Amino acid sequence: MVGARLLAYALIPTLAGLPVAVVQLTRAVRAGRDARFELYENGIAHRTAAGRRSWTWGDVVQFQADPEAAELAPSPAPIDGLAQRLGWAFRCKVQFRDGARIRFDEYTTDGPLLVRALLDRRPDAVRVPDGHVHLRIGAAVLPILIVGCAVAVVVMYRYLNGDQEIGDSTLVALSLAMIACIVGVVVGTTAFVFVLLGIRYARR
Repeated sequence: MVGARLLAYALIPTLAGLPVAVVQLTRAVRAGRDARFELYENGIAHRTAAGRRSWTWGDVVQFQADPEAAELAPSPAPIDGLAQRLGWAFRCKVQFRDGARIRFDEYTTDGPLLVRALLDRRPDAVRVPDGHVHLRIGAAVLPILIVGCAVAVVVMYRYLNGDQEIGDSTLVALSLAMIACIVGVVVGTTAFVFVLLGIRYARR
């Protein structure tokens, strides 16, 4: 029983870092191995392991980018500062006449340079995203997540400390689930604080 609890506690860092790891892995897989972008006087090229495609500036139908996101200056908003450190500060999505789409972000080599080139060459095609959508979504979803995890922790704790007999496998499963919910409460609360601070800075 003690060994099971120690194993469960040892999994806390893994559970806490799993969401970030999944997001980063998804982005890496989506970008592809050895993917890179090339800038030219008349256009842009995207080179991947599958081959190379290029487009002229006139082929750009529209692109979604925040002009301020291309700047490398640290943001005063905590949520944006955290996003910069994680490489989530900006994402640029470009659509071309042939239907092709590309995307890049702060982790892309020369990502800010690519955004500035698009802004300089095709200012008429830019579509500025609502940069505070993620804050509003976080403010609505995170409290539900926090309360749900907190209620689950209380219910499992009472069950584990009840008078009924509990098998070892059930004990391990419930202990892991309770620790995952505790991590969810901690991570969710921290994220909610960042969201509230971000909203506060955004309204200034």
